[in-house]
Amino acid sequence: MATRRGSGQKAKGKDLSSSPKPLKDLDQKVESLKGRKHPLDDEEDAGPHEGGEVLGMLDKFGADVSKAFLAKRQRVETFAKTITKSCQQKMEQQWEAQQKERSKVADDYSSQLNAVLHQWDTDMIKAKEQQDKMMTMFQQQHKLFQQMRVAQRQRLNTLKQLLDQYTQALEAVEKTHYSQQETIHSELRQEVAMLQKKVLMDTQQQDMAAMRKSLQSMMAMM
Repeated sequence: MATRRGSGQKAKGKDLSSSPKPLKDLDQKVESLKGRKHPLDDEEDAGPHEGGEVLGMLDKFGADVSKAFLAKRQRVETFAKTITKSCQQKMEQQWEAQQKERSKVADDYSSQLNAVLHQWDTDMIKAKEQQDKMMTMFQQQHKLFQQMRVAQRQRLNTLKQLLDQYTQALEAVEKTHYSQQETIHSELRQEVAMLQKKVLMDTQQQDMAAMRKSLQSMMAMM
C-alpha cells in the first residue's frame, strides 16, 4: 500500500515538474512572434488593410495562447493545491494515527507498569507488616525467655536451699540417731551389767543354799 502511494506521488510530482515546460516554450514562442517583424512590413507595395488583418490574426493568436496558458496554469496550480492539501491531510491522518498508536502503547505499558508498582507497594506493605509481627513476636519471645531465666534461677535457688536444708536436717537426724544409739548402748550395757550382777548373785545364792543343804545333810548323818 505504501509503495503504491509512493509511486502515485512520484507520478504526480513528475506531472507537476513536466507541465510548466511546454507552457514555458509556448510562451517563449508567442513572445518571439510578437517581437518579430513581419515580411509584409518591408514591402512597400503592401496595403494597410492586408497588414492590419495579419496583425489582428497575430494578436488573436497571442491572446488565445495566453488564455490557454493561463487556463492551464490555473489548472496546474489548482491541481498542485489539491495534491498539496491531499498530502497534508494524509500526513496529518498518518501523524494522528501514529500518535494514537504511540498513546495506546504508552497507555498499555503505563497500566502494566502501574500494576507492577502497585503490586510492589502491596508486597512491601505486607513485608513491613510481617517484619513488625516478627519483631513483636521476637520481643515477646525475648521477654518470655528472660522471665523463664528468672524463674529457672529462682527454682535453682530454691532447689539449692532445699538441698542445704535437707543436708542440715539429715545431719541433725544422724546426730540424733547417733545420740540415741549411744544412749541405748549405754542403757544396754547397764542392763547387761545389772543382769550379770543379778545372775552372779543368784548363782552365789544357789551355791550357798546348796552348800548349806549339803552341810545340813552331812550334819544330820553325823
